Amino acid sequence: MKKDTKGKIKVLLADDHLVVRMGIASLLSFEEDIEVVGEVGNGLDAVRAARELKPDVVLMDLQMPQLGGADATAEICRDNPGVKVLILTTFGTSSELKKAMDSGAAGALVKSSSQDEIISAIRAVRNGETAMSREIQHCIRNMQTLPELSPRQLEILNLIAKGFSNKE
Repeated sequence: MKKDTKGKIKVLLADDHLVVRMGIASLLSFEEDIEVVGEVGNGLDAVRAARELKPDVVLMDLQMPQLGGADATAEICRDNPGVKVLILTTFGTSSELKKAMDSGAAGALVKSSSQDEIISAIRAVRNGETAMSREIQHCIRNMQTLPELSPRQLEILNLIAKGFSNKE
């Protein structure tokens, strides 16, 4: 069921780069239906702020200090079922992105997304939809086609990459 879109969309910005938070806050300030209710610079503060501020949407960077974005996403989604997390990344590792999506993130965008893409994605996830940039969609498709490797298989691949032979 889709959420009623009346009233302002409350957004929490979670990124360890102040200039990124300032830029996104400035961008969103021109939207009548969106209000930035908080800004944080690490994953632990994102979890606390989501609990206290009760935003509709958390715009979450993957690579953050103290608690990574994927782990913060998991905690926020677990503790605040009505809050939607939208990943915004320069491109973290595929495993971190997968972990965030598996933890309940409602969507993911690259930081090079246009103003319109970011605003549309915020509105979409608030309304119960999924929002993905093309780059993220491509990354997810590639993740789904690759088999999961066991720790032993990864160890063997690592040794091969280092030049070891089968006998070694």
